[in-house]
This record gives sequence, structure tokens and C-alpha cells, in this order.
Amino acid sequence: MALKSFLIIFTSLFIIITLTFIPRTTYALPFVVFHGISDKCSHEGVTKFTELLSNWSGSQGYCIEIGNGEWDSWFMPFRKQTAIACEKVKNMSELKEGYNIIGLSQGNMVGRGILEFCDGGPPVRNLISLAGPHAGIASVPLCGYGDLLRLFEYGGFPPDANYLFLGDYVDRGKQSLEIICLLLAYKIKYPENFFLLRGNHECTMLFAQVVKDGYEFADRQLVTIFSAPNHCGEFDNAGEMMSVNESLMCSFQILKRK
Repeated sequence: MALKSFLIIFTSLFIIITLTFIPRTTYALPFVVFHGISDKCSHEGVTKFTELLSNWSGSQGYCIEIGNGEWDSWFMPFRKQTAIACEKVKNMSELKEGYNIIGLSQGNMVGRGILEFCDGGPPVRNLISLAGPHAGIASVPLCGYGDLLRLFEYGGFPPDANYLFLGDYVDRGKQSLEIICLLLAYKIKYPENFFLLRGNHECTMLFAQVVKDGYEFADRQLVTIFSAPNHCGEFDNAGEMMSVNESLMCSFQILKRK
């Protein structure tokens, strides 16, 4: 509880400091919050975050829910989430003079979608992203030391290929120890070719999204990838690895459903 309270206070202070350096208008611009995956606006953490930031910044804050929150954050396509969020901000008279967006984790992608696709909406002055997802190998496949080796077989074993892993190195099934030991060994042996970032298993502010076909584009400008086929044994999804060549051309290799 103490750690959660510290994270809430630290994050709020970061945003307030950021907003301090934003050019001021004659009044305090309101802000909207888009939460991360598996979360809801009505959850205590999101509610407390929005209220605390509003009280400290002097700006009115709103958390915008998309669909039913938890379930739709997993399975609703991002373009549809963006369209719903766009209509909601258009219908809020409080935002007509402009507003700021704060995206928490996956909510950052909804915010970016509004910037790109929400024509005719109120002007967005600033987008602040906290723990937004990245592109690369999304996570180590769940319960899959063999699937991890399949990734290397498809893409090439280090150092013949460079790798960026985005987290989730623990809690990977019966061979979790072998997985993390192999990744750390590659990192130690090939520090210039092998990179490991933190994911939601290493940082509580990050979450992953299940993507049925392994990857999903939004107007070919933003891509979501998911590297664990048949996630948790409960989903009929494929896995995927994205490769980037020297010309920055992207290609995708699919780990088929079992």
C-alpha cells in the first residue's frame, strides 16, 4: 500500500511539473484520463489518481470510459476504441476550448489515436504518456521455452540478429528459470546485440494486450504485437515477432496457434 501511494504521488507530481511548463491560457485547461488495460474509471486507483491530479493542478479532470472498461480494453480493436473516445470528447462541452490528454499505459495509444483520427473534435493541447507500450518482441511466450527458441529459429540466434525484448521474463510456466537464465546469458554475452526492457511482470504500471493474429495495425502508422501464441491456454491467438532491417523495413513472422 505504501508503494502504491508513493507511485500515485510521484506520478501526479511529474504531471503537475510537466503542466507547469505548458504555455498557459487565461484559464486552467481541463484534462481527460484514458486508463490502461484491464482497468476501469470506477476503480479506486484511477479515481484517486484523477481526483488527486485535479486537486493539485487546479484543472478539472475526467476519466473517459470506453465500452465496459476491463473486457473491451482487451478485445475491442483500437480503431473502434478511438472512435468511441472521439465521440465522447466531442460531446463534452467542458472541452470545447481545448484539453490535455493523460494516457496511462495502453490508454496512451487511445490518446494518440484521437490526435490522428478524431476529426472535428475539440483541440488537444498536450498528450502526456505514462508507461506507454512500445514495439518489438512484446513478451516471452507464456509457458513456452520451446516458443522462445522458435522465435530465435525464425529470426536468427544472437549475435546473428539483434533483439529487443519488452518484458515479462518471469512467471513463464514450468521452465521459467531456464527462460530467464537464457535471456540473461545472452544479455551478458552480447550486450550490444541483445536488449531487455521491463514489462508488466516487472512493473505494475504496464499491461499487455492480446492480439488475435499476433499483430494489428492502425492505419499502418502504429502497430501492436503479441508474441505469446494461445496466451495462458485460454485464447485462440497467434504470436508474432517483428523484424527491422537496415533500411528500417518491417516484416512479421507468425508463431501459429497450436
